[in-house]
Amino acid sequence: MDLTKNLVKSVIIFDIDHNVDVTNGELIVSIPFPLMSAPNINILPKLKLVYRSGQYLKNGILGLGWSSDGLSQISRCSKTITNDGPIDDYTLKFNFDDPFCLDEQRLLATKGKHGFADSEYVTQNDQFNRIVAFGQNVKYNASQTVEVDSNNHPNYFKMYSKDNLIFTYGNGANSDVKHPDLANQTYKIVFEYEQRLPTDHVQTYFNKALIQNIEKRLKKIKFHSNNKFAKAFEIDYKSIEPTKQSLLKKVSMCFDNKHCSKPIEFNYSSEEPLFNFLSKPIYHENVCGESSFCELIQMIDLNGDGLKDIVGFGQDAIYVSLNEGNFFYKAERWSSAFCQDSGWNSSKHVRYLADINNDNLPDLVGFGDNGVFVSLNDNGKFLTMEKWSSDFGFNSGW
Repeated sequence: MDLTKNLVKSVIIFDIDHNVDVTNGELIVSIPFPLMSAPNINILPKLKLVYRSGQYLKNGILGLGWSSDGLSQISRCSKTITNDGPIDDYTLKFNFDDPFCLDEQRLLATKGKHGFADSEYVTQNDQFNRIVAFGQNVKYNASQTVEVDSNNHPNYFKMYSKDNLIFTYGNGANSDVKHPDLANQTYKIVFEYEQRLPTDHVQTYFNKALIQNIEKRLKKIKFHSNNKFAKAFEIDYKSIEPTKQSLLKKVSMCFDNKHCSKPIEFNYSSEEPLFNFLSKPIYHENVCGESSFCELIQMIDLNGDGLKDIVGFGQDAIYVSLNEGNFFYKAERWSSAFCQDSGWNSSKHVRYLADINNDNLPDLVGFGDNGVFVSLNDNGKFLTMEKWSSDFGFNSGW
C-alpha cells in the first residue's frame, strides 16, 4: 500500500538535532528540545516536535501531520470496540464510566473498580508503571484555606514509575493554571502563536456542538534560564492549495534576532490538501481495487474502534482498509453502490459518510439524480442502498 501521501520526502539537516525512524511502516521524524540540566534528568519534560506519517490527516497547532510531545497528562478518552466490545455508544459521556488515558494510552484497571478511588491501572501497552486513583482532592480557595472534597471518585492520580519516581496528576495548588506573577520564573518555556487563515481553522465537535476552534498555530518556543533569554526555536509554514492548510516547512534555532542556525527544512512527496475530498480525483495504490483509481478517498472510523480507516470510492465499488493501529489491512469491497459504474460522478453527486441512525457507525449518504440514497453501516459492510428521499436531487436543481 502506498503510504506516501503527504509524507516527509527529504530532510535537509544542518545544526539542529533530529531523529528519523521507521516503526511498523510508519515514518517518524522528531526534533528534541534539550532543556537545562537538573539533579535528576528524568523529572524534566522531554519536549519535542514529532511528525508521524500515520497522522498525515491530523491537523493541529503545528499543521498537518505534526504534534508536540513531552507534556504528560491523564484525561478521559473514548471507548473502543477493541476494549469494550459492541456497545450502543462509544462517545465520551463525561461521567465516571468514561475510560482514562495516559498520554493517549488506554488505562486498564488491575485493582478496584474503574472510576472509583483506590483503583489501580496500567497502560494498555504495559510500560511497568503503576497508576493509582485517589478520591480526596486538596484545593486552595481564595483565602488559601485547604478544602478537601471526598466523593469516592478519582480527583487525582499518582504514577509510580519503574525507576522509582512518583508523578502526581492533579491534587496540588501548583497543578492549576497560575498567573505568571505567582510563579517562580527562574526557568521557563514560552510558547508563542500566530494567526492562521480561516480555511485552516481546526474545529472539534461534541454531540454536534462546536466545543473548540483552533485559530492559531505554534510559531516560536522560547527558553529562559536564570531569568535570561537563552534560545528560541522558530517555526515557518507553507500553505497548500486550495484550502490554505498549514504544512510545516522549516525549524530554526535562534539565540537572538541576528544569530540563528541554519534551519532543518522539510520537503513532502505530495502537498495535496487531504481534507478536500470532493475537489478532484485522488490516486491511491491498492485501496480501490485492481483499477487503483479512487474518485474519492476519506479517512473515518468505520467500526467504532477509535482508529481512522480508509474509505475509497472506486470505479466499481466502495473499498475499505481497516486501521489496525500500526498498519492498514488489505482493502476489502464493502459496497457496489455509489461508484462510477453505478452512475455516480463527483462532478454532480455529493456523497458523505455520516451516522444517520445514531448507532455510532458512519453510513453512506449520496445525493443522486433523483433524491437522497442511504446505505447503512453493518459493521463489516454497507447494506443495500435505499432511497430515503425524493428531494435534494441533482435533477431538481440541487
